[in-house]
Amino acid sequence: PGVSAEGLEEAMLESVAGLLGDGLSEDEVEGARNRARRTLVQQLNGVGERADAFAHAAVLRGEPGYVNDAFARYREVSLQGCAGLASEIFDADRLVALRGGRVSTAGALDRTRPPLSEELRPLELPLFHRFRLDNGLRLLVAENPKLPEVSLRLILEAGAAAEQPELGGVAELTGRLLSEGAAGRSALEMAAWLDRLGAAFGASVGYDVSSLSMHFLSDVSDGALDYLRAVVREPAFEEEEVTRVRQERLDEIERHLDEPAVLADLRLIRTIYGDHPYGRPAGGEPETVASLGAAGVTEVDRVRRAGCPGVQGRGGAPVRRLDRRRRPW
Repeated sequence: PGVSAEGLEEAMLESVAGLLGDGLSEDEVEGARNRARRTLVQQLNGVGERADAFAHAAVLRGEPGYVNDAFARYREVSLQGCAGLASEIFDADRLVALRGGRVSTAGALDRTRPPLSEELRPLELPLFHRFRLDNGLRLLVAENPKLPEVSLRLILEAGAAAEQPELGGVAELTGRLLSEGAAGRSALEMAAWLDRLGAAFGASVGYDVSSLSMHFLSDVSDGALDYLRAVVREPAFEEEEVTRVRQERLDEIERHLDEPAVLADLRLIRTIYGDHPYGRPAGGEPETVASLGAAGVTEVDRVRRAGCPGVQGRGGAPVRRLDRRRRPW
């Protein structure tokens, strides 16, 4: 505060000149080296962060494996290496200070002409293959041969709006129970099956539709489709699992009702929609969820599967592989 843009620019240029003149100290380099190594460890500690690091290396260097040697490279950083890089980067003719929307240069660079831009890349939309199974199931598939992953979504035209008021939350409970035992396998066996595939499975329920989603590598497509078929066609709905998942759902509702934002949303939909199904929470209320049992869940699942309109898929699985898997559905 109280410093002009010109004064700030002058101070920055003096700092750069001091860096180039006096150089860095060994302690400064050691501190920077340790901070960089610690940051790298934090970045690689989670799956998402690790994926970002590999993607960053792939985009900027064209070599995702560059990350693997980063820790060793940081350890080998030297004072001489930093000094050489600093003298190259902080060339006076390359320094630019931006202030007040104007460009000020420390050298003789011509900033009156804008840089040339590349031509806009054409937008290439994926080609969708549309076909229908003998049982009426519609499939919409887009291929991307460069991506060894499949993203699949099964959409069912049955959501919370179709529930009877006294069965509020049964669609949500049904979706959560699909993977908790199916095709003669227990909940633990289903979890082990999914883990072995390295796939992700999810179920979501809205007011008008429900959907099941899967993400998996192309080379496990057959096994993943078998898994999806099992949860869709042969869910067990064992009373023990219904009781457990129902209690988990009740605990979740209780936690949500402690959140002011959730309470505000519930009041808003009731005010807007009144007695319409949209005026009820899609996941049900404590008194309705507590009354749900295996029989109600099984009936809702039967009705929902009868109204299943189609599957959407995209990724690297060949269309012929999906076409080959029509018969089990």
